[in-house]
Amino acid sequence: MTNSSDMAIDKWNEERESIREKFQLRENVEAGNLMQIHIDSFKRALLWLEETNSSYLKLPPNIEERLSFIEGRPNHYHSYIQLDALFSEVEKLLSIQKLKQKSEGR
Repeated sequence: MTNSSDMAIDKWNEERESIREKFQLRENVEAGNLMQIHIDSFKRALLWLEETNSSYLKLPPNIEERLSFIEGRPNHYHSYIQLDALFSEVEKLLSIQKLKQKSEGR
C-alpha cells in the first residue's frame, strides 16, 4: 500500500543525488528550489504519519529544530544533509511501523 509518506520518500530517493550534484556544482539557487519542494513534501508526509499512525510513530529527535534550520536555509548544503537524514529516519520508522502492523494482522 502506497501512502503520501512512501511517495515523498520515493521521490526524494529519486532526486537526492541530482540535488547533491547541484550543490557540488555551486548551483545553490537551483538546489534550494528543489530542496523547498522536498521540504514541503516531507512536512506533508509527517502530517499524514501523525494523523494515521500515532500509536506507532516515534518522530526523530529534535525534529522541529532540524526542520526550522532546513527551512531557513534551503540553499545550504548542510540543510541537504539534514533533510537527507530526516528522510532516512522516517523511512526506517515507516518500515518498523509496517512490520508492527503486519505482526498484529492489520
